[in-house]
Amino acid sequence: ETAVELAQLHADGKPGVVIASTGNAAVPTGEGRSRFTHVRPIFAFGKAYVLRTYGSTRSHLPAATSPVWLLGLAGLVTTLSCGALVATFQYRKEGLERTVAQRTAALSQSIDRMTALTSHNRVFSWEIDANGLYTYLTPTVEEIIGYSAEELVGRKHYYDPHPAEDRVEFIAAAQAIIASRAPFLNVENPIRSKDGHTVWVSTNGVPVLGENGELLGYRGTDRDITQEHEVRRKGQLQSSFRKVLADASTGFAAANDDEFDLVLSTALKQVGELFRVDRTYLLTFSADLASVRNTHEWYAEGIPPQKHLYQSVPTASYPWWVSSLNTGAPVHIPDVATLPATAVAER
Repeated sequence: ETAVELAQLHADGKPGVVIASTGNAAVPTGEGRSRFTHVRPIFAFGKAYVLRTYGSTRSHLPAATSPVWLLGLAGLVTTLSCGALVATFQYRKEGLERTVAQRTAALSQSIDRMTALTSHNRVFSWEIDANGLYTYLTPTVEEIIGYSAEELVGRKHYYDPHPAEDRVEFIAAAQAIIASRAPFLNVENPIRSKDGHTVWVSTNGVPVLGENGELLGYRGTDRDITQEHEVRRKGQLQSSFRKVLADASTGFAAANDDEFDLVLSTALKQVGELFRVDRTYLLTFSADLASVRNTHEWYAEGIPPQKHLYQSVPTASYPWWVSSLNTGAPVHIPDVATLPATAVAER
């Protein structure tokens, strides 16, 4: 009979028994212990172990049925089996660690590439729940609309950054799509950024459904198209302005004296509404260019008229403005605060 003992070796020299199976075997002592003990070291998982096999008292006696070599063979077989098992576990552990490290590195590289691409293309990804609350946003959202992901996720709905003036209509249109669980493609909509300016985005999204078909939310992307939208808007504005001028020219050519004022007033109204301004007017210089007066005016609803304030105004009162007009170039003043120091009267 045999007794097997697996012990871990420690720095203090005292082995600690991990597991032992003695059965009916009696551990030999003295001379018999050294003669009939089979020892094999095992190194695994960064630790040192020793496997010891002891022969029973009966195996110490010379008998044909219990030769000593059987003890050695049993110990050798046990050692090889345990060693192979430990080696297999160690090999698989190292292989798993390599696989995890490789896949982690690949995933990290993939995330870095995706972040760089979305940042370059000014795109951010998002997810919302069934109530429209943001549940996920990529970090690139902050580069585009100024809000960090932490400021929006779990706190804001998709419609909160939308401009307040038409938010109700926007929610109604979006909810109709969400209720139908339909995907949406290239839906252009404005977002009011954190600093107050308007960012136009093109939105794409698909529904996220649960195992039973219930709507869990939507996920998609928003791409910044502000520059594209502005170029397109200016092109449409110029086209519409040319049409207004063409219609006015046609009207002037066909109008008689009594109809001239009506055609002119209509043209001023169309220009004012096209450019969404408060007021448009026509100023006429006197023959000697010494004075100017307002002959025709259109003003938006809620804006007071000013035509009566500009009658026979001396041109000398506005020298910068008159000299600019004399160049023949359009005079554009987006903000009177930016006028030069020479334009004191005009301010």
